[in-house]
Amino acid sequence: MKLGVWHTVDTYKVSASPIRTSRKPAVPYEHAQLSKIQIISIRHKKKKASSSPVEDGDDSDGSEDDDEQGNDFKVLKGSVNSTRIDSVLKFALGMSRNKVENAFYSNSIYLNGERLDKKKHSVTIEDEVDVVRGLNTLNPSFIDVHRVEVLDIQRSRTDPDKLVIKVKRFKRLTIDNYARPWKPPVSE
Repeated sequence: MKLGVWHTVDTYKVSASPIRTSRKPAVPYEHAQLSKIQIISIRHKKKKASSSPVEDGDDSDGSEDDDEQGNDFKVLKGSVNSTRIDSVLKFALGMSRNKVENAFYSNSIYLNGERLDKKKHSVTIEDEVDVVRGLNTLNPSFIDVHRVEVLDIQRSRTDPDKLVIKVKRFKRLTIDNYARPWKPPVSE
């Protein structure tokens, strides 16, 4: 008696096994063997490359700033409808536009170290947007912020109405208070 024969065709395994019956086969043995072909698909898993933060080697003084701030940032790339502050913060920090609006009215949003006076302001490349979380618990002369640095803005190749934005996000960063200092809102 012949055993099953395995054939490999690209990503499929084909099995041909003889029919085992006590009766005489109605078709010749060679044809009976081919009538029981099984096709089994195989999935080959691939390891995804881990996304590491992009480092620019051409800026020598930029690496000193990174050493001061530590490596607690994440580089994000995604699409937004516009470059307005609320749209960029929604993408980078996951904040709803309503929360961004509340932070604006409580004077907690700063653009490049200056408090925002208009909600409709748009960001450009190399802008830093800070959302103040509150005073630092260890030293009240410092404040804790969420910081978003805009690295690149381009038009989307697939959808001309969207923009592809690349940002560096710091979820928790402790900085000196601003020249126009942030004060916690007075609770009534």
